[in-house]
Amino acid sequence: MEYLRKRKMWAILIVPFLLLFCHCRKIMDPEEPIFDIRNLPNEMKYDEQIKLNADHHKDQILWASSDPFVAIIDENGFLKGQHIGTTTISVSWKDKIIEKELTITPYVQGIQEPFVHFGKSIARIKTLMKVKPVEEDFSALYYANLSEHSKYLYYWFNSRNQLFLSGIIFGDHDVKLSKIDHTFFAERYHVMKEKNKRTYYLDSKRNYFIVLDINSEKQLVGFYNPIKEE
Repeated sequence: MEYLRKRKMWAILIVPFLLLFCHCRKIMDPEEPIFDIRNLPNEMKYDEQIKLNADHHKDQILWASSDPFVAIIDENGFLKGQHIGTTTISVSWKDKIIEKELTITPYVQGIQEPFVHFGKSIARIKTLMKVKPVEEDFSALYYANLSEHSKYLYYWFNSRNQLFLSGIIFGDHDVKLSKIDHTFFAERYHVMKEKNKRTYYLDSKRNYFIVLDINSEKQLVGFYNPIKEE
């Protein structure tokens, strides 16, 4: 009886240690990957990037961005901002998934862009603008001092009274102003190309493109052109 009693006591003492050993071994040699996106900030800028973590089974983990126009992420968890907006970043392994919302915020705000309702009439554009133009005729509308960095917005109409070109004049060209304006467009549009000191941008829906240029009066201007006229 004494022998059985001692064996029972040893069993009571050793079982917790065995359980602890098994638990520690599971931590040191996990069957599932350790991953999270807790180090992902709520906000980033369009030109920022960050590396998200996945400690095990990296080749089996899937990273994704719900809107690649806003941000992209590669198979290694390397995240890059693209344009202002909101996207959902997700990481998954088998049936497990973690998601977090990310917002790309702008450096430059307060610049009013022209409407791009190509094909609309003079009367319709005047209704949308809600302020009186400083100049108008049968083929054009001009608006002045609508935002801090721009001097004019303008709209040109064809012989059928349809809008075919919109534009913005930022004012006298200088390095500081140019940097502000190029940043404004880069964080909102795809950069298509740069040619002959002009920069071409494309909107996310590919309905129109913008040409940023210096006019004959040394002013920085943006021309909004329809890809296909309505």
